[in-house]
Amino acid sequence: MTARAALAPTAGSAWALAHFGPPAAILDPGDDPLRLLGGLPVVAIRLDDDVLTVLRRLGVKRLSDLAGVSGEGATLPHKPPRAMRLRAGSATAAYPPPIR
Repeated sequence: MTARAALAPTAGSAWALAHFGPPAAILDPGDDPLRLLGGLPVVAIRLDDDVLTVLRRLGVKRLSDLAGVSGEGATLPHKPPRAMRLRAGSATAAYPPPIR
């Protein structure tokens, strides 16, 4: 059995780093989240398979490809689904979700 751990300001970013980031990753609250998260695959923010399929077709592979995509003035042909924006925001601490 292998265990991986990561420390980050949000549960979403910690999960993404633990599963897809470098070993023992630490994202300090003052750090730029894209420094560690940007190179991770979009699957790291736990999107639905249908959303991942669309992103793959659009050529979006890494979280850095989603940087700044809020739907307003986005470079993608359509406004991204709300679920995708919230997941990306929770990973980068833009919309930190409550931990239950």
